[in-house]
Amino acid sequence: MAPEDDPRQFSLFSHLDDARARRLHGHFSWHEFRRGKVLFQAGDPVRGFYLLGNGCVQVYRLSPHGQEQILAFLRAGDPLGEWALFHTQIYPISALCVTSSRMAYIDRAVMDGLVRSDPELACQLLTVVSGKLQRAMGLIEDLSLRDARGRICHYLCGHLEDGAHPGDSIILPVSQAVVARFLGLTSETFSRMLRQLKQEGVLTPGGRRRLVVHHPDRLREVAGLLLTDRS
Repeated sequence: MAPEDDPRQFSLFSHLDDARARRLHGHFSWHEFRRGKVLFQAGDPVRGFYLLGNGCVQVYRLSPHGQEQILAFLRAGDPLGEWALFHTQIYPISALCVTSSRMAYIDRAVMDGLVRSDPELACQLLTVVSGKLQRAMGLIEDLSLRDARGRICHYLCGHLEDGAHPGDSIILPVSQAVVARFLGLTSETFSRMLRQLKQEGVLTPGGRRRLVVHHPDRLREVAGLLLTDRS
């Protein structure tokens, strides 16, 4: 079993011993998907469960009028479709490869059997699902309680390393236009807010997806993550 195919590269299976990892690996099928590939759409029957080895996948929903709301960007190590283990019959969301991606696929019935026979694995799965629910609540908070400027700063803070210093960079996982849609903004609004932050000396665009942050604390303050004493 090559290291890049080891199930333990995924946090969901990091606790497995060698024998269990090899057994699980035997149930994986690895696939390469091109950029733009739709993995499934909301309403499709659930047949299995994905784990991202590399690349980026966008999960989203469409309104009855065709308006897209991006719910999350999934990266290497993330699971996709894990709700299949809770007897959901159809996918509630759609998934699209933003970049070329390599991922493992495991049949729903096989995974269901593994979870039933491994309580520790079941607990880890619940932890993952709980984390996704928490992030979904954060998105709702962003869209309902923060203005455009606050949403952007809050999103960028999520890509800052802990203890970030002036001059550190943020690399956006996708284009600014896609990030804007994720935040419920137009590309024009997103660009205008970045220009304002640049004029204020908070950050400087350093390329299509790179932003250099000159004042991390100011970014956190605008995002509502840092309280300052203005008395």
